[in-house]
Amino acid sequence: MRKFRFIILMAFWLFFTAQTSWAETQYITDMFKTGFRTGPSVENKIIRFLASGQPVEPLESREGWTFVRVSGRDSNDVEEGWVLSRYLITRLPWKDVASPLKEKNVELQEKLKHTETKCNELSQNEQHLKSILEQKTDALQKLQQEYETLKAGSKDLLSLKEEQKYTQIVLKENEEMKKMLINENENLRLSEKKNWLAMGALILLWGLMIGIAIGKHRKKW
Repeated sequence: MRKFRFIILMAFWLFFTAQTSWAETQYITDMFKTGFRTGPSVENKIIRFLASGQPVEPLESREGWTFVRVSGRDSNDVEEGWVLSRYLITRLPWKDVASPLKEKNVELQEKLKHTETKCNELSQNEQHLKSILEQKTDALQKLQQEYETLKAGSKDLLSLKEEQKYTQIVLKENEEMKKMLINENENLRLSEKKNWLAMGALILLWGLMIGIAIGKHRKKW
């Protein structure tokens, strides 16, 4: 009697366990269309073909066939039928995994183009700053020459001191301008280099992920 009760309990446990496991959504396998039939054999009528990636709800399994529920042609309807169990997988097909990665890669390529454009603009700005720096340097040299000329030819000491003081102020301002331009140029160059390295790393990472996804797909076939 105890043995009989144990068998009944085991049967109930297996039944409910099977129901729970079959409730998990599955998908039609990669790069394949399979027949959705009225019964578990190739002699049964094909209701329609299910494309790769079609989500199905498995309800029952029998001799290599699985009874599934799928969304009907009308979004409000559902259909039930049989498909070969070997064409069902529990993961998303590789094409559905790779598609978002490809879209992200396109987005990164667009960002890269924008970065290249920005790099060209910064390069032009750098050339402009170099030109200004050269002009300021030439002006500084001329002021130094004028100062030396005034110092050698002037007989009025007070006037010479005033000219010297003025020249020193101008020299100091030009030196500060020169340092500011050099620092600005260096900051622009470092900022662009960091942006370029970060963008290259992202593209390499997404490219690697796409390669892995496609490689797994090829190994499966």
